[in-house]
Amino acid sequence: MGFNAIGNAQETKPTKLVVQITGTGFETIKVEHPVDFARPLVVDTVTKIPVGNNRRVSIWAVDKNGVTTHIDTLESRKADIGAGTAAPVYATLIPATGSIYLLFTGLSTSVDSVRATFTKTDRTLVAKSHVKRASKTYMSLDNIPHNTTGLLRVEIVAATEEVLYVTSKELTFNARGNSNIDLRFMTPDGTVRRFAAVEIAAKGYLVIGRQPSEYVDIYPPTTSGLPITTIGNWITIASKDGTVIDRIICTGSNNALGWPSVSGKRSVERMKDKYAAADNNYGKHWIATTAGAFNAAQTLYGTPGRGADF
Repeated sequence: MGFNAIGNAQETKPTKLVVQITGTGFETIKVEHPVDFARPLVVDTVTKIPVGNNRRVSIWAVDKNGVTTHIDTLESRKADIGAGTAAPVYATLIPATGSIYLLFTGLSTSVDSVRATFTKTDRTLVAKSHVKRASKTYMSLDNIPHNTTGLLRVEIVAATEEVLYVTSKELTFNARGNSNIDLRFMTPDGTVRRFAAVEIAAKGYLVIGRQPSEYVDIYPPTTSGLPITTIGNWITIASKDGTVIDRIICTGSNNALGWPSVSGKRSVERMKDKYAAADNNYGKHWIATTAGAFNAAQTLYGTPGRGADF
């Protein structure tokens, strides 16, 4: 982790140094100039600063898109400006964001692409690399804020969109040091469960169960169902030609991503004010169901039989 490039991957790389000077009696002064972080020392002079004491000097670095990559170890530094004199200010910058770099070698010809995501409670970073039958590929997830906790998930995918191998790991990202991440790939719980010829009406619903029942529309051939509460899973709605319409990444009991803890035979449902297209991607937008029991014995709580509110 850090900001050094690997191969042809993208990277979190500073391109400009920004110096901002504020104080009473004058408008904020802000200067930018290109910077090469391969140099251990950067020296610059800012002129035409009004004379006065306690000028606040803030220094940081940004990438080509204006995203802050490095910050000063202090929020700001103080400078007393005298006529005809130079007031030296020294700053040490530390990373504010960084990248996770992924290198894959020895890939088989059955692999079409590699997908990687890093999901935190309010954002998902996505990287996708087309292998094109190459045995090696590089990719990176960039501009991850320092000390962010989230879930890293990597999928190795065939041309048919079938996930051949998958791995996930919860981690707290450290942008201020380099470290290795131990990832162990496995087949996604042994099988890909496909339900064909499924139709969902507007404002309708589809209930997936682990076995036949009066309130279940479809169910897998084994009662293992979809393992969600422990290891998590991807649930995808796709068109006949395989185009993905929507997908939700359930991460089981990984509360770092905000998924609610439920008990008492209750399911989860989306909050009423979180029906935007991307809201279902984040566990913090889901809560334990508020709906009443839906089975005759009044023991199961969830939303089967109730249309969506959007």
